[in-house]
Amino acid sequence: TGVGEMFDYSSADEAPWYSCSSLIKSAVIESGVTSIGELAFTSCENLMKIEIADSVVSIGEGAFSECRALSEVIYSGTEADWGNIVIESDNEPLVGSKFIFISEEAIPEEAISEEAIPEEDARNAALQAGEIDISFFTSFWRPTT
Repeated sequence: TGVGEMFDYSSADEAPWYSCSSLIKSAVIESGVTSIGELAFTSCENLMKIEIADSVVSIGEGAFSECRALSEVIYSGTEADWGNIVIESDNEPLVGSKFIFISEEAIPEEAISEEAIPEEDARNAALQAGEIDISFFTSFWRPTT
């Protein structure tokens, strides 16, 4: 996990996940990350789903520009919170996706089961069933100097 801003990349091949970018089907931007850097996921043409924490306040230019398969954005805040995020240009696949807004108020306490499948078991079952080729969890941020 990390906190703060992700790097802004001047080209897609600078991203640490570039060599496996065509395998990435989903990504999670964890709580504490405040921005998604320029060109961060531009080479991830098979990215279908992204989960974005409500700590994100900006999305850099072209961060999702070549993500033609992107169809679902899960955001941990409200629709009003999403409206306050600064989204730079060339992110059409992101803004054209289906949005699911999640907030603490949106999940009634009685809907949370104590018998829920642990997240790791669910992920492993999905991998074995061939439903997910790779699930990429990222929290790269700009180091402080």
